[in-house]
Amino acid sequence: MASAGRLCRRTGSGQEHRLGALGLVLNAAVLWTTRHLDAAVETLRALPADEREQDVLDEDVGRLSPLRHANLNVLVR
Repeated sequence: MASAGRLCRRTGSGQEHRLGALGLVLNAAVLWTTRHLDAAVETLRALPADEREQDVLDEDVGRLSPLRHANLNVLVR
């Protein structure tokens, strides 16, 4: 593909379709990451206290963000 993810069509309609698809893919990736982060937190919280290295604190969980996860590269770096 020659455009390699760039928005190079002059028509607004073509760009809207590409941006819509990009938004859909980003939303799906955020949902997938959020569900897996939640499952990881629940798994850690389910461990007996003597098997945990640290407690999983609510304030730490509140700082989790799927957008700061390694599988999402929204800055294209």
